[in-house]
Amino acid sequence: RELVEILCNKLGVEFSKSVKIVDDRLGKDLDYKMDCSWTKSNLSWSSHIKLEAGLDECIYTIKENLQVLNDLPLEYIHKE
Repeated sequence: RELVEILCNKLGVEFSKSVKIVDDRLGKDLDYKMDCSWTKSNLSWSSHIKLEAGLDECIYTIKENLQVLNDLPLEYIHKE
């Protein structure tokens, strides 16, 4: 939820008007965590981009390529 709230704020839209809160899918939604401590300790990984900067870059890239993205098919087609 916190990540979506940050994105809504960055995009200038109201969270309450953009998101419908529903019950967690049994055994699924509680597993989504933004905790990279395991990766840091077990894989010696460290982030090079702060979350806020990464979100800003994603938003910019999407806005700059919106027409290309809109032209892509909505259904996933697996390439072999």
